[in-house]
Amino acid sequence: MHLIICRMVFITIIIIIFVNFKPISSTSQFCSVLHTTTKEDKCPNPLSFDILEEYAKPLSSWKLNIPVTQQSLATCHLWGRDHIRTFDGTYYRFPGSCTYKLIGSTTWQINIQFINCTTTKSSCEKKLTIVIAGKTLEIIGTSLTNLTAYPSSLIIQRQEKNILDLYFTNGIRLKIHNQHQQTIIIQLEENFMNDHILSGLCGDYNNNQDDDLKLLTTGLITTMPVDFGNQWKLYRNCPDVPRVINNCLITSEAIDECISLTNHSEIFQSCFEKIDPKYFYETCLNDVCSAMLENKSLKTPRCQVLEAFVEECQEYNIHTQWRSKTGCSKRCLSQNMVFAECASPCRRTCQNPSSTITQCHTQNNQCTPGCVCKNTTVYDSFQNECVPLEQCTCQYNNVQYQPGDQVSIDCNDCKCDHGRWLCTNRTCSRTCLVFGNMNILTFDGKQYALVSKCNQVLVETNDQSNDLRITYTNEGNELNIQVLDTKVVFRQNSVIINGKIRHTLPYQTDDVIIRYASTVFIEVRNIQSTVVLHFDPLTSRIYIKLHPSFFNRVRGLCGTFNYITNDDFLTPNNIIETDLLTFANAYLDSSCSIPDQQIDTCFNFPANEQNARTECTNLLKHSIFSSCSPLIIDPTFFLTSCIRDLCQDQSTIHHDQVKCSVITALAHACALKGIIIDWMSNETLAKTCQTINYGQCGLASQADYSECVSECQSFCTDIDLVPSSCINQCLPGCACESGQFYDEHSHVCRLREECSCYESQSEQYIHPSHSFLVQTPIVSNCSCSNGSLQCTSFDQNQCSSTQVYSLNATLCPRTCTNYLSHYDCGLYGAGCTCPSGKILLDSISHQQKCISIEECPCQYNRQYYIENETIIQNDQGCQNCTCQRGGLWSCKQISCMKTCTIFGHSHYQTFDGLYYSFPGLCQYILVKDANNLFRILTQNIQCGINGQVCSKNIIIEYNGVIIDLIR
Repeated sequence: MHLIICRMVFITIIIIIFVNFKPISSTSQFCSVLHTTTKEDKCPNPLSFDILEEYAKPLSSWKLNIPVTQQSLATCHLWGRDHIRTFDGTYYRFPGSCTYKLIGSTTWQINIQFINCTTTKSSCEKKLTIVIAGKTLEIIGTSLTNLTAYPSSLIIQRQEKNILDLYFTNGIRLKIHNQHQQTIIIQLEENFMNDHILSGLCGDYNNNQDDDLKLLTTGLITTMPVDFGNQWKLYRNCPDVPRVINNCLITSEAIDECISLTNHSEIFQSCFEKIDPKYFYETCLNDVCSAMLENKSLKTPRCQVLEAFVEECQEYNIHTQWRSKTGCSKRCLSQNMVFAECASPCRRTCQNPSSTITQCHTQNNQCTPGCVCKNTTVYDSFQNECVPLEQCTCQYNNVQYQPGDQVSIDCNDCKCDHGRWLCTNRTCSRTCLVFGNMNILTFDGKQYALVSKCNQVLVETNDQSNDLRITYTNEGNELNIQVLDTKVVFRQNSVIINGKIRHTLPYQTDDVIIRYASTVFIEVRNIQSTVVLHFDPLTSRIYIKLHPSFFNRVRGLCGTFNYITNDDFLTPNNIIETDLLTFANAYLDSSCSIPDQQIDTCFNFPANEQNARTECTNLLKHSIFSSCSPLIIDPTFFLTSCIRDLCQDQSTIHHDQVKCSVITALAHACALKGIIIDWMSNETLAKTCQTINYGQCGLASQADYSECVSECQSFCTDIDLVPSSCINQCLPGCACESGQFYDEHSHVCRLREECSCYESQSEQYIHPSHSFLVQTPIVSNCSCSNGSLQCTSFDQNQCSSTQVYSLNATLCPRTCTNYLSHYDCGLYGAGCTCPSGKILLDSISHQQKCISIEECPCQYNRQYYIENETIIQNDQGCQNCTCQRGGLWSCKQISCMKTCTIFGHSHYQTFDGLYYSFPGLCQYILVKDANNLFRILTQNIQCGINGQVCSKNIIIEYNGVIIDLIR
């Protein structure tokens, strides 16, 4: 917690960028600052391959080898209220109060904002915003905020509470120090010297002081620092800093405070040989004078200037014990730490016990001031304490684990040991995601979007086996899957298997199982479970998961599945393309043509971009996703995909489909990381998906939507089909209570013993305890028990007295229930059948009785009614129905009482049977007549501090009489 005025914040940022990597041997190369490889000079993708986790594995073939560079460093120095020294050594004062560009080029930029600053303050809070490749980090002190675009390639290490190291796998390093004084130091390697695109308050770094204060408008050099500084403000509506004259009267007391910065002092004599102290001495006088005017401590500005001077001095590798002699001593927050003026920049931590990963890139063994651990302990940033190495904790998914704790990371088992994860070395499955308008995340983590309406190859084997081929047409949402000899097509709400339309699922061939894995996803899984595809037609989401047996055996728009991102654009001609259009054309599966210009759709529809950006940002920054922070899931891919798709089409239906697709894709990504987002509980998000009828379970089903429905045996039909080797993972859909299964035929939750069975050959459902003839391929007599078909060989003596045995009996006979709409399935075999002119009373009951059509009884709610019997249907529009010959009902409308029901917090059933929810907290008219003779009002009554509804207020008004019912 920061104290305003008295307690100030010191921030040091060191940015080191590495270029021109050279192989250290004939079999290895530098992939980035953080890793090299010995695998055919190919670099792993940091999005799908955590190099630090891999390095912790004792048998890993990926190893780190980072050189210690000795390049000269240029420094930009900001301290106090308004003091700045450029990279080239120009000192000036700029008391800004806006947000300014501090330094940057075309690919990265650091901005600074002065918060709550006034001209009378000797120091104020500074906020840094670092933008790298379009991703943003905000830093106040050593606190990282606004991490919605957190770079997935970023690795963070904390050497102590007030020292933060940030490493980017693209070669940028930031070192942040917070040492209780308002100082910022930025260091760049000399690779950046004369880089003509560097600019900002820190100057241009061209080794020429004379042009540091150059004006952008005229190209002239100004002598007024405020004119130079004002040109770097980012927002024009923020006022310029005016030209002011310092009227502070220097007193003898101020001179005494700053005496150590004159030649009369021996404390800094070694520094005076390298640095002219004049600027620091004058600054000290002015800052002390200002503090005197404000009746503040003079020690604070004096020590602040001295520390800034020492920072300059230490660049020349000059170190002096100055604090005790000047009264500027420091104390560490932790009792196990001691302050050192010259501490190693490569301090040992739990996350870096030997400094082999975070090698320090220093000049002349330069040291830095800071708190260090006593004795042989190391710093644990999670506990914010110095501990013995064996007591170091570990972190995964932003959760802290104690020594000895075990977790599963992907398909590997890991144990926390000495602050590092020791993991098994299994090769894991990988998943390719395609969603929306061809937004693609490959097996190896490459992200891109394709503008195409053609049939494209997502995955195919790269050998002659033809074991697997999956194609997709974005226009029409058509998906084709070929596994060995089985071809499955999803087209316009229909499923075609080997050329034959299937009206219902599940279905199994010799090669694959096609089923509903949840009420959202259709699943195609090969028998060995090495290929698992999940398809959601409503949101156009496709997940293709491949077993390690397909490692380096596939190609297509989903990439190569070898942990290497750079070769994902491999074509069938065995060339790695750099052009998206050429790559996509290589995987066309039709004569269709792809647009020549693969331009961002927002470029073609600029008027839509701002609205799209606002809507998508509001969705993905919604607080409901906060538990799935960017430390776990980087939402940038989903955000850019959402904006791109919304730019393309602003129609309402497409609008909601795009937003629902991105909501569900992000929520599922979080669920796969073990974080379940209950986004359906948010009215705005739920309404977006309700428009396209996504995730609607219905009140009658007694099921609720969840992002984590069991993939294994959540359906009644799963009981027979799901293999025992099924690995459970979270899938979105309607979830029943524990011990219940979802009956996709009747769309309700049932106990296992209540589950119907499904016979896929005839596409018929069999009720519990009922029997049925099945040809598999011989005729069998099957009964349904606990959701599973139990079949025995058929005995012709089993035919009832009204049936006859036939070698050509149909397996889908005409019955009293279906004779008006009978469908001949074309399946015949030996078994019982009805004589000519007769039909079955009921094919799924124990009454295998053949009767004439005229003898058929009527059926309602699984009960039989004979001719002339009547029933009253109050729940179906008030009808009086009479059973007629042939099992037909004749119904007439009658007058009867109807009921409207309110239950729970916000659930209603209308007089006509419609269920809906409305969580209003006002008073509403429940019902009233047209003549205003009566009306009934309702209002929810809240209780407790969480706003939970615990009672209702019902007001009845009839003919001037008011009755108020309060429970």
